[in-house]
Amino acid sequence: MTENKQASGKILCLEGLRGLCALSVLICHVVHDSIGYRTSHESYFPGYFWAFIGYFANIGVLLFFVLSGFVIEYTTQKPFSWGEAKKYLARRFIRIYPIYILVLIFSFSLSDSPSDTWLRFSGNALFLQTWLVNCLANNGVMWTLHLEVAFYLLYLLVWRFKSRVNYLLFGTALCALASPFVESHLLRIFGYLFLWLAGLKLAMDYLEKPKLEAFQKSDWKWFWAALLSAIGYTTINVIQVVLKPFWIYGTGYLSLVSVVVISGCLMTIISVPLGLRIRMLYKFSVILSFVACAGAIVHSLIYHRWADFHEYPLASAYLLLAMVGFVWGGNVSAQRILERLTWLGAISYALYIVQNPIENFVFSRTPISWGVFSWWSINVMVVAMTFATSVFLENIYQPWIGLRLKKMLLSRN
Repeated sequence: MTENKQASGKILCLEGLRGLCALSVLICHVVHDSIGYRTSHESYFPGYFWAFIGYFANIGVLLFFVLSGFVIEYTTQKPFSWGEAKKYLARRFIRIYPIYILVLIFSFSLSDSPSDTWLRFSGNALFLQTWLVNCLANNGVMWTLHLEVAFYLLYLLVWRFKSRVNYLLFGTALCALASPFVESHLLRIFGYLFLWLAGLKLAMDYLEKPKLEAFQKSDWKWFWAALLSAIGYTTINVIQVVLKPFWIYGTGYLSLVSVVVISGCLMTIISVPLGLRIRMLYKFSVILSFVACAGAIVHSLIYHRWADFHEYPLASAYLLLAMVGFVWGGNVSAQRILERLTWLGAISYALYIVQNPIENFVFSRTPISWGVFSWWSINVMVVAMTFATSVFLENIYQPWIGLRLKKMLLSRN
């Protein structure tokens, strides 16, 4: 079994993986917003290069849910009691809300949208976005936070009845499988809940790792194959490609994918850096994601869709790299790379939720007539501003206010 370095109770390779996910979302949004604010969606980016990197965000957001479930279980190992439950809720509040409310105020103050009223602001402040109100117009990524908070509350029941986790996984899987066929926001949420519970279950297995099979060096090839084939799979939205001819509702594809294919790929991506032997079911998911993505690409060629969507060549490139990773990736460990990205993981939460308002504010005020050099400079400036703001929020603001909240909320315990 590989050695997993830890610091302050954190598993460094997973902290780095979370940082890499946040970075991919930032790159994806910078590329998308920079193009969107230009005339006729023209881009100054060279070919598919930045879009290719940005499409990792498809998996990055899903990985966030799995990592969230894993971390909650990994850091909450004491038996359930109402006293421990209060401490758990206080810790979650201290970690999430101070940065969240400050970024929300920041986003609201920068918004030019007439739809961003005080009512919408209040709904977002209470994590009711998507449930009762829309996200602020200039910070759409906050949609994931309403699910995170709901899952944090649900964990109280999971914690109390841990022996029932497998039943919850089975039930959410059945609900998620129906999501492409029934237009229901709640059904799609069950898909994300399945991912979160899968991460939680992985943490339970990891804490009992002496019972697991020994890790083998060759398992790294499954890491690379899972990562790259899963990105290719979501890049072209395979489920919608398959279901569209039958006029079946398809926007819930992530929920279905999470149960049938992507969940196994995500568990592979997380299990290997932990030093866990990859199970046969995970390997089957990786193979299935590759075959399904290849089938969708062939479908695009047969029905002459290749030239209409840039996702197809990007997905093809990912599949090619997945093949290379599977053949030669056994000797290429990502663990050391991920551990060196822990500094990025430490600011990943702020980096994720603060990027949208900065991008929208800057790009909306940049003349579209500016040339290549100016637009590249603006993009670099946006990234630099996002990183600087994230470092301030996580390393200065959060410790300062967090210490005071801990004294207020946890002093009696």
